[in-house]
Amino acid sequence: MRRRKDGTVFWSNTSFRFYLKPETNEVIAFYYTTDITAHKLQEQLFKKIAGLDYELLTEVDINKNTHRVISFDAGKEKNIAAEGEFQKALRIAADSTMDQASRQEYLEKLDFTYMQQKLEKEPVYSFILEVQDEDGNTRTKRYQVFYVEKELGRVCIARSDVTDVVQKEQRQKERLAAAWWRQSRPTLQRQISSPA
Repeated sequence: MRRRKDGTVFWSNTSFRFYLKPETNEVIAFYYTTDITAHKLQEQLFKKIAGLDYELLTEVDINKNTHRVISFDAGKEKNIAAEGEFQKALRIAADSTMDQASRQEYLEKLDFTYMQQKLEKEPVYSFILEVQDEDGNTRTKRYQVFYVEKELGRVCIARSDVTDVVQKEQRQKERLAAAWWRQSRPTLQRQISSPA
């Protein structure tokens, strides 16, 4: 960060250009400072927003089979290399955290051909899988896949941990089933004890 003459601060990018003055062989340097505050603020805002709902955002280049992790919740496991060959990284993550059925679905739904076919029909597709965390606990993850830039073959995969939501829904279903059973039991008993 730099400080202006009026005391305000801003993010800057400074570049230098060097030229040789042919008559005297002197080196002349010019430097240019560009205010990149808006870009930096946008970048920070993106990181903050990404951290609200997603534990992992990964940008994938379908054409080059590469990826890079854009943002991740430091308190959660990444399970994928920060960058590198995408399909290889997927297989490593699947082998270390998923049972056979989840592994198969994960690899199938993140296959490039599958991605392109799904994204031709809809702007975003998602799927949910169970994975094992580093402590061996089963966690439920939601994956959302969408184009960042279709012409460049750039896709984003957003992963969220929805374990708590799934468990809460399961408890609600169990309570509803128990309430239904308690409510319907007297009716069932009257039907059984009544002569036909």
